[in-house]
Amino acid sequence: MLAALRKVELRAARLAVSGAGGTRPWHRLRLPVPRQKWLIVPWRDATALLRAPSRLGRAVLLTAPALLCAVPAHSTRGLPSWVASGAALLFGYLAVAQLLEPARVDTDDLRRSSWSPYRITGLMLRHAIVPVALGGLLAVVAALVVTLAGGGPAVWLAPVLVPALVAAGLVNACRGVMRRDLIVSPAGGAGGGTGPLVFAAWYAAGPALAVLVLSAPLSDALRADTTTACVPVGALGLALAAVLGYWAWERAGKLTAR
Repeated sequence: MLAALRKVELRAARLAVSGAGGTRPWHRLRLPVPRQKWLIVPWRDATALLRAPSRLGRAVLLTAPALLCAVPAHSTRGLPSWVASGAALLFGYLAVAQLLEPARVDTDDLRRSSWSPYRITGLMLRHAIVPVALGGLLAVVAALVVTLAGGGPAVWLAPVLVPALVAAGLVNACRGVMRRDLIVSPAGGAGGGTGPLVFAAWYAAGPALAVLVLSAPLSDALRADTTTACVPVGALGLALAAVLGYWAWERAGKLTAR
């Protein structure tokens, strides 16, 4: 873990910590093998998540603060409302990111994806099916609970924005080898100049773009809390999902070129 941290390999450090607990008996859980070819990738992803129930649990737990952050975004104005809606989007992203581990595993070492009949670009897009389905289900359940508690129509933006957050996670999964050269450059001086900021922007490009684009419109929709105000935000979220999905597809194609 320390070796990974020294090389700024944050994912390797996290995997070292999570792997220190040993194996669990969840490997006995199985899903029926599908007969259709297009279901193979979702089947493998669902099986992987079924054998790692802690990821599903974390996705559920992170959904709660995403909804709680939407409360001050609804009741405040200006910058505080934007910050609260940005925090809600961030927690929502962290929730669906728990479901994207199979995609990250395939991009950690491209040899692991040799089983797939699809190119890495198509494989990455197919890895979004299970996260969108499960994340959307969690968001629908959460929105239903809030609606029964007296919430307005804006809460139903949660499942609509799930595809954009999943696509943002795919962008990060396809970022490739760690760009440690961005942290310290000869032109930046002893302290690296703006290197750490550039590295952070590269490291979190997908979710950062999603949060920046959606925070203000989501804040306006939450404060208005009407169907009319929610429709443009939902359309923006779906358009952003398409843009981020294309970005992830393009990044995945560059992985094989290295």
